[in-house]
Amino acid sequence: MRDFLQQIKKIFFSLSKTKRIIFISLIGTTFLCSFLVFLWINKPNLKILYSNLDPEDAKAILAKLKEQKIPYKISGNTILVPEQKVYELRLSMAGKGVVKGFELFDNIKIGQTEFAQKINYERALQGELTRTIAYLPQVEDVRVHIVRPEESLFIEDQKKATASIMLKIKPGMTLKPQEVRGIAYLVAGAVEGLEPENITILDNSGKILYLKNTQDDIGQLTNSQLEYQRNVEKNLEKKIETMLNRIVGVGKAIARVRADIDFKQINTVEENYDPYSAVPRSKVVTKESLKGETPVPLGKPEIEYEAEKVKTNRYNPQAISRNSETVNYEINKVTNRIIDSVGEIKKLSVAVVVDEKQIKGTEEIEKIKNLVKAAVGFNEDRGDQVEVTSINFAFPEWEKLPSMKGEGLKEYIKKGYKPLVATIFLLLLFLFFIRPLVKWLTTTPLSLEKPKEIPVEKPIELEKIKGTETDEDIYQLVKKKPDKSLEIIKEWLKEGG
Repeated sequence: MRDFLQQIKKIFFSLSKTKRIIFISLIGTTFLCSFLVFLWINKPNLKILYSNLDPEDAKAILAKLKEQKIPYKISGNTILVPEQKVYELRLSMAGKGVVKGFELFDNIKIGQTEFAQKINYERALQGELTRTIAYLPQVEDVRVHIVRPEESLFIEDQKKATASIMLKIKPGMTLKPQEVRGIAYLVAGAVEGLEPENITILDNSGKILYLKNTQDDIGQLTNSQLEYQRNVEKNLEKKIETMLNRIVGVGKAIARVRADIDFKQINTVEENYDPYSAVPRSKVVTKESLKGETPVPLGKPEIEYEAEKVKTNRYNPQAISRNSETVNYEINKVTNRIIDSVGEIKKLSVAVVVDEKQIKGTEEIEKIKNLVKAAVGFNEDRGDQVEVTSINFAFPEWEKLPSMKGEGLKEYIKKGYKPLVATIFLLLLFLFFIRPLVKWLTTTPLSLEKPKEIPVEKPIELEKIKGTETDEDIYQLVKKKPDKSLEIIKEWLKEGG
């Protein structure tokens, strides 16, 4: 480490003044970028704790967050906290009664007016309903408003209670129609005098999810029919694919089913009468007899003749006898009430695709077709269709990767993308900025001065030493310049030869 620092020091002092300034700026920039990247990686992901809060509730929540020294951010009337603490804080706030539900009545003030009690009750009821609806996994946030009118002495003047509910749906999730209706009936059951038709539910984009009207029952029936049809189709598809997975392999066969369902409900009542099987049900016999004189009624006669006649015959002797018999016969009747089943399958259309690599010939395709017909209950009389074909499947590379356990691939990428981005950023910074700059700083520029001449020894002239030098001179020459002496000897040998 010490040698490394000495080397850096040596390089630094060998630089010019301009390069020293650039070198110091480079080190400072590197540390600053690393520090900013570190802060960005460790910055917590904020998530909504509560939104659309009353000022009093928001004030109480902020006080608790400051008391627990938890970082937070306020965006309008929304409070955001670190993602990993959201559910813990919600439970903590609910346990301490910070978000008001029926905890409003834990501390009742003496002398509280009836109006204040009514307002507190509505706030508490809205808070409890908000908590309950927020338990749905698709709901991120919820807001409930309830209007309960004053009670009237006259029934015809009594107004009905109403409610409005706003839901914030989590990204990528939806609420089914039956779940929305469930929320409406939940609120209606919790508020006295509130009917489901007086409830309006909409999402945070302003789309109406529930609005009771005259066509609501028809719409509900249609949704139920479509859901039933999808369930029938999925059930048949699952049967086919489960069977073929054992034959051609998992993921090597795809099945799609189209089912035409008859939703008409027909009630037939038949009454059959048998006229030859009459049975006496009741018999009534009546006998009447009357003997003696019957008085003639007196009245004001219209003419004199009738008056005289009445006076002479005041009593008429008479005998009356009458018999009657009534017999009631019960005719044999057979009543048949026939109700055709709703949801009967009228026709099936089945398409099956098998990976071509798993099929050896048309015989296997025909066998698979017969198996599919048996699995779905093929009926030729109602026009069912089954088609089986083989096609070469293309499997994407991501399907070949092993499935990730735990929280899934999306959650893994969500948690690990920051370190990955930071690593790529620092690597690019080093390769395209720091490394070229360091190389430029440490490279010594070439001098433009004329290079010095290298001294070259003059060659030995053999003519000058031939026949002139003595043995002593030759000895000194060989001693001083042995390499040159060897060349001289070679030249002599050539000449002598």
